[in-house]
Amino acid sequence: MSDVALLTGFVRRMAPAGAVTVLATPSTLALLPGADAACQAQLDAFAGQFSVFPAFQRRWRWHAMLQAQLAALLARLAAHEPEWGCVYLYLEGAFSKRYFPAPAARATATGLATGRRDCRTGTADLDGAVRVFGNASAQGLVLQPSPGGDSYHCYQPATGLLGIGRGSTDLQRMRGAVLEYCERWAGSTIPPTARHATYAELGEAAWRPDQVTGVPPGQMALLFPGFDAGQPMHWLPCRLVHAGVERLLPLPMINYLLAPERPFSHGQNSNGCALGSTPEEAALFGALELIERDGLLLAWYSRSAPPRFAAASIASAPLRQRYCQLALAGYDVLCFDITTEVALPAVMVLLLGRGEGRLAAFVTAACHPDPEEAMAAALGEAHSLVGVTERNLARQRRRHGDDALDHLRDSAQAQFYGLASQRHHFDFLAAAPETLAWQDFAAAHARSADTALRGPAAAWQMLCAHAARAEYELVVADITPPGLPALGLHGARVFIPGTLPLTFGDKPLCLPPGRPARAARHCAWVDADADLSQPLLHPLG
Repeated sequence: MSDVALLTGFVRRMAPAGAVTVLATPSTLALLPGADAACQAQLDAFAGQFSVFPAFQRRWRWHAMLQAQLAALLARLAAHEPEWGCVYLYLEGAFSKRYFPAPAARATATGLATGRRDCRTGTADLDGAVRVFGNASAQGLVLQPSPGGDSYHCYQPATGLLGIGRGSTDLQRMRGAVLEYCERWAGSTIPPTARHATYAELGEAAWRPDQVTGVPPGQMALLFPGFDAGQPMHWLPCRLVHAGVERLLPLPMINYLLAPERPFSHGQNSNGCALGSTPEEAALFGALELIERDGLLLAWYSRSAPPRFAAASIASAPLRQRYCQLALAGYDVLCFDITTEVALPAVMVLLLGRGEGRLAAFVTAACHPDPEEAMAAALGEAHSLVGVTERNLARQRRRHGDDALDHLRDSAQAQFYGLASQRHHFDFLAAAPETLAWQDFAAAHARSADTALRGPAAAWQMLCAHAARAEYELVVADITPPGLPALGLHGARVFIPGTLPLTFGDKPLCLPPGRPARAARHCAWVDADADLSQPLLHPLG
């Protein structure tokens, strides 16, 4: 008899019917408590055939020691209620308990009134996510602090996928790393709803990349070298919010890590991707990221100085604390209102370094329905990233010398603009006078802030209405990977055709024609006649 037959026969004799499900092949052995078909299907979708674990670790044969190990495990399982969402995988000669997001009855998060300023429902099982995507994950992940201890890494050794989490506590850093890993994992999968066809076969049901980004069709070959209308590829159904229709978009535009060795476009990144406790919450935060970056790029490419906040007018204690922390770290802190015609509060923070070891300049931005949350997010991101960027730039200097750092233009723009030689590019911002009182900014967005308190569904509806008034379509893709809804998490990727999408590195840019003039009709700070034919490399990333 085969090893698989000997093992399954032993389990049938030792365990009551339905107590465990044996998952055995000649190369892999696992025991799943219970006999729930949905649970097994979810495990398969989450972990596949456990192929992320090296074959030598999964090797097994039927022998006396394995029989004793199996008998002990079955006895232990029989003595306790089955634990939901775990599987016992045979690795390196012993059973290893591994977790996955098992389907479970969860109360549906409605996104109704929450009273939270951050516009999150807060219903996701983040502790469960840390367990499922931690060191005992069925995906074989490594969750650990960085060498400096200022961040956590959630890493998949088999695929190279990495999530980095920062924050003020270990728990925040762990959760952040796990959530970023989940977002990137989503960007590497082919959803079951994807269709495989050529553009010609799909006809009007499909949108080309130039339609998604709002650039002229003649630029498509330059900007999207991986698109070929005659070649079959995967397409994902997406929702056009205002048109009320569904269109198919090229999957590589959405799930940007499908084939990183063969880039579909020069803008392969997570711009517009987000997780949330509901589909609306995920779409909301994906769209807010696009609006924030559009405002920053609009100011940078057009060399238009947005209204600068009077620092003394920022009276909120949490905001003052963040502001002072950055000042004590050796930076002048300049804050700007980069709100565009979408009319949701957006803030840009510029740090100008003082003295040795500080970055010459560093930029962050944030958009949120609540203006205080927008400012807190921009200042908080600056506080969490500036030290890491300082250390990374110092390493580059030691490795290459001060005169050989041009490669940072394409690999680490934030470090490149940290060089003293690049500081003059920020003169148009540094010279801007303080003209905007924080109280006036907050009052102008008071209704938006009130809507945020009603929860993400209300905020999403408001954002959609604002975008419609500004004549922008919202394109939403569901990128939720298998198992995440069991943890109360959903993923979305959003596109806003006609706005400025973020491209990292010194590469050809998506620049929808007439973007400055369109914004200038609503935003007095934008130079309508700005020449975007040769835009300056932006300072993010």
